[in-house]
Amino acid sequence: MKKIVKTSIFCALLLAPTLYASCFNTNDVNVKWTSFKTLSKIGVSGHFNDIKLNVTNKNAPSIKKLLENTSISIDLLNIDAKSKIKTSNIIKYFVSNLKNNNLQAKIVKVYDKTLDIKITLNETSKIIPMKYKLSTKNQIKAKGVIDALDFNLNKALNILNKNVAGHLNKGWLDIPIKFDLQINSKCI
Repeated sequence: MKKIVKTSIFCALLLAPTLYASCFNTNDVNVKWTSFKTLSKIGVSGHFNDIKLNVTNKNAPSIKKLLENTSISIDLLNIDAKSKIKTSNIIKYFVSNLKNNNLQAKIVKVYDKTLDIKITLNETSKIIPMKYKLSTKNQIKAKGVIDALDFNLNKALNILNKNVAGHLNKGWLDIPIKFDLQINSKCI
């Protein structure tokens, strides 16, 4: 009996760090953005449909450590701006004028209420700080703002503004972003 108990304890200690490996529902990650147009700063929001999640710290001892180095890859051609015409205009006049149609993001450091994400967009990488919290629905919810100039998006933004009448030739440089990442309840 003692041998069974010792073996069970030993196995539990060996397996404990790997319990976090399945903490994220990889199909339940949501990345949203809002861009602004016109002098009245009217928001146009949307989300990405094609997001690939990669969790590298599968033996992490905590949720914070699990988040570090977690990354996503996003296909910018697969977006939803809640309107076919808006989605089409964004792809035609904005995304098609970027150096490529991929966005990469990687969580590089997690603090108590903020995290740093390295975003690579338009062949430019920047560290973006984001506030985050764990919601009552077992979701990591993070939000921050990117500056279009930091990623050399001004050329594509100007083309969008000039070709889409509803923009009145004005687009704003601040782009709020947020993501939600579902965590399995057994990991909380």
